[in-house]
Amino acid sequence: KYGFTLGVIIIVLQLLIYYFLDINMLLFSVGYYSLLFIIMILAGMQHRKTNNQTLTYGESFKTTLLTGALGALIGNIMMMVLVNFIDPGLVEVILEKSISSVQSLILAFGGPEVGVSEAIEKIEEELPKQLTIAGHIKSFFSVLIFVVVMAAVVSVFVRKEKTMN
Repeated sequence: KYGFTLGVIIIVLQLLIYYFLDINMLLFSVGYYSLLFIIMILAGMQHRKTNNQTLTYGESFKTTLLTGALGALIGNIMMMVLVNFIDPGLVEVILEKSISSVQSLILAFGGPEVGVSEAIEKIEEELPKQLTIAGHIKSFFSVLIFVVVMAAVVSVFVRKEKTMN
């Protein structure tokens, strides 16, 4: 339930950000992972609630991992379909937003202009590869690693073992 909810929210956010809102890509990433974290906690807490307020670490991990992985998969598939079949021109929009984000980030931390130029060249070279079908598959597994770590951490706080009386 929460995995599908997360997936739908991610799709809506992606559509809003790429088509309607002018949001920094760094801010989008922070929001994405914060949302992932919150939904994983809610899923774990809901599972614990339906289980008489007890939940082992293993059960908590399965619930939070499934929630995060399903949400990430749905969002990833949507992006893959969107940029490869529905609107290939979106690649340019994402490229522009990514360049703008990196540029402002480097300059905000007092980075040199040379660093900005090098970062832009790297983005222009690598980002289009990441937005191919193969790139999306690879990206999903990278996100999945992060989801596993996040699920492991969240599960520590969500679990509640039975108390022996």
